[in-house]
Amino acid sequence: MTDLNNNLPHSPLVGVDWLMAHQRTDEVKLVDASMEKIVGKEPIIYDSLTVLPQSKPLNIETDLSDTASPFSNTMPSAKQFSHYMMQLGITNGDVVVIYDNQGMYSAPRAWWLFKVMGHKHVYVLDGGLPQWQLASQPVVANYQPLNEKSHYSAQLQHDWLATLSLVKENITLGEYTVIDARGKVRFHGQSLEPRPNVRPGHIPKSLNLPFAKVLDGGSFKPAHELKKVFSELGIKEVNHPMIFSCGSGITACILLLAAHIAGFNNLRLYDGSWAQWGSNDSLPVSL
Repeated sequence: MTDLNNNLPHSPLVGVDWLMAHQRTDEVKLVDASMEKIVGKEPIIYDSLTVLPQSKPLNIETDLSDTASPFSNTMPSAKQFSHYMMQLGITNGDVVVIYDNQGMYSAPRAWWLFKVMGHKHVYVLDGGLPQWQLASQPVVANYQPLNEKSHYSAQLQHDWLATLSLVKENITLGEYTVIDARGKVRFHGQSLEPRPNVRPGHIPKSLNLPFAKVLDGGSFKPAHELKKVFSELGIKEVNHPMIFSCGSGITACILLLAAHIAGFNNLRLYDGSWAQWGSNDSLPVSL
């Protein structure tokens, strides 16, 4: 691990060249965090399962969601997360590289899950599967067999997470800037929400930054361009407190990771997002 430690990127992103050079290192674990349901963008459709060699499946819709929650994609408990990591053969010290088949969609959600569970070395393949294929690298039709068990102990890091009560209090206190990753039409309540019994609109005093604004196709914009995107929202100091929200906590993580790449360091995800807020009639709504 010492040699690999000397070659770990400072950015949370890795490129195809880095992954090609380190993919077969024992400590590097490659996981596919692709989702079946794509919201807010035109999906890339594959005729059959297409994954990077040595990939393991990371199903954030079921295995890494609290399925007892009334809201989709709710983060799992530390116990559930640890159990799934052990099923995948991942240890606390492994270098985890995440990708998805849309370029950049659900991989940032998986990255955030690892961070909120205390994993140190976790990265996202910038451009994901499409970028890998564009570089003429091989793909396979099957995941790596899950025949290697491990020990894993997640430790919840509360400073990556914003609770409903924190978001509610923030309307009055204004300590955090709340940023919503949904499109402009949904943000302003000009269309019906895709989930039943969820009101249209947005959290009062929140700002709108559609997640596509931080992307260049299926990859993140360079760090200096991302800084400009946030600067245009009035966010310039690296320790500016931010909370990110969306429909159900998936695309908000694209913005959160973009802010992290840009150098900001006080970042939280409102995991319940609009699915939770919009379904609670006691909470205020702005249009």
